[in-house]
Amino acid sequence: MKKLTTLLLLFSVLAFSSCDKEEETGDVTLVTARDNMKAEIILNDLFEIVTYYINQDAPFSSVRYPCIDEVQSTTSEGVVTFEVDFGPDNCNDEDLRRRKGVINFTADGDLDAAGTTIVITTEDFLIDDYEWIGEVMITNEGENNEGDIEFQIVSNGITIIAPLNDYQVEWQATHTRTWVEGAQSNLVEDDEFLITGMGTGTDRTDKSFSFIINESLTSNIICKYFKSGQMDVNPSGALTRAINYGDGSCDKKAVINVNNRDYDVDIE
Repeated sequence: MKKLTTLLLLFSVLAFSSCDKEEETGDVTLVTARDNMKAEIILNDLFEIVTYYINQDAPFSSVRYPCIDEVQSTTSEGVVTFEVDFGPDNCNDEDLRRRKGVINFTADGDLDAAGTTIVITTEDFLIDDYEWIGEVMITNEGENNEGDIEFQIVSNGITIIAPLNDYQVEWQATHTRTWVEGAQSNLVEDDEFLITGMGTGTDRTDKSFSFIINESLTSNIICKYFKSGQMDVNPSGALTRAINYGDGSCDKKAVINVNNRDYDVDIE
């Protein structure tokens, strides 16, 4: 009887360990990675819109963003305040993204001037039906050792609300964005940036997570996706989600690796 009890206990321990292992290796939900991907895409979009207008003078160009209803700017004590109004209704812009609402930002210098600080806020701003709420501060940190301009981007207390208020994501992050191409021209189309950074958040299921960019994300205004780069997203108590954005092609494809298994996903 004692031997039988010992065997039963051993079997129970093995079964419990097996369940733990099965649960761990079967952990393939991708929602945390997708939520972080969405936050990165919207932040990137805000940076591109702001940098498109910051050095323009009225009348402002609408070539890149024909859906904009109006752009206004005022200057006071060296600080320029912009209001970029996409209007109250969704509209497909040149890059086929839908936008509506208002982006407000202030700038106390030119984009390429060391020390310039830009502060971005939004009013009912939605991109592809996702609403962005919160403040972003961009600071021109000057040139790095390679002579490229670096920006520090701090996103504080960000909330992203999904279409139809289906769920929301909380997010905060600090990025370094390095201007590696196009800084010497007056065109935005030849600008290219390398992005690193890290942050934390809470996904749509209320699970906390952290992330870090291990290989710089590549971004330019003529591609609405990241062309390359890799980041790790770490949900609390779960396996790392490694996101790979590809080899430099401008496409909507990415690969999320969980426990050495790849999952092909579309970037929203």
